[in-house]
Amino acid sequence: MLRNNTDTTLAVWRLFGLLIAGMLLAQLGGSWILKAVYGEEALGSLKELGTRHPAAWIWIRGIQVAHAVFSMLLPALIINKSVTGKWWPAHDPGEQSPWMPLVMIPVMLFSFMPLMQTLYVFNQQLRFPGIMQDILMKMEIEMNGMVEGMLADMSVPAIMANVFIIVILAAVCEELFFRGVLQRLLARKMDIHIAIFISAFAFSTIHMQFFGFLPRLALGVLFGYIYMRTNRMTAPIFAHATFNAVQLASYYYAKSIGQGTGQDAFLMPVSFTVSFTFMFLMLYFIFHTYTSKNKPA
Repeated sequence: MLRNNTDTTLAVWRLFGLLIAGMLLAQLGGSWILKAVYGEEALGSLKELGTRHPAAWIWIRGIQVAHAVFSMLLPALIINKSVTGKWWPAHDPGEQSPWMPLVMIPVMLFSFMPLMQTLYVFNQQLRFPGIMQDILMKMEIEMNGMVEGMLADMSVPAIMANVFIIVILAAVCEELFFRGVLQRLLARKMDIHIAIFISAFAFSTIHMQFFGFLPRLALGVLFGYIYMRTNRMTAPIFAHATFNAVQLASYYYAKSIGQGTGQDAFLMPVSFTVSFTFMFLMLYFIFHTYTSKNKPA
């Protein structure tokens, strides 16, 4: 158990130290494997590599799995074990059943999406000073290209692999790291609302896609509050997986009917966004009230 704030600070630093080490291990290891298999071609765009060599997407997906495991899952488990003596963040004994909050989460997410789309459009209009704009745009194009390349294959094995990586693995690893461990550690040192925001900020930053930073930040804040209200990892993991599943299904559906893949920055009508945002606030109030009444005395 942590004895004081110094111990908590060290735990946070160790968590991010393991995150960086895991990212480097997955990135360098993955680059070495791709270069060993495909030579100098592996040094360029992953999307172009996958276009020339479709089998390369198997390796690229494997690298994404290694990235999630080594940079998020293992660091979170190790730090949580060192702090609490348990591998997985445990909820308080006697806490309420999570089933009713889980039922409410998809509806809240649905009503939250128009606001996220508005934030996405606003974020797309932001411009960064000097060469930073070009660097961030290049990173954005590379990341989007890799994701689009992974999703291009409509075969059943590829779809199943994408569902596992994008829906299941991402939800478990990211929520365990950012909400289950980081947010809980920060909440020992500061106000819980600040801890939620900092964790969400780190969550959005680590994706390295700054032209979608604001909507991802808002989503991270929502996941943080869902975790705070339920104190169970199943809730933010379910919320994250549900959101990613909807995004993935929308992408595949749009592609199947020959339309855009849902990445276009279109602005929804103001009245539509305001109405759904008001609906979201009402739903969250109900969610907040229910979880408050059902917490153990």
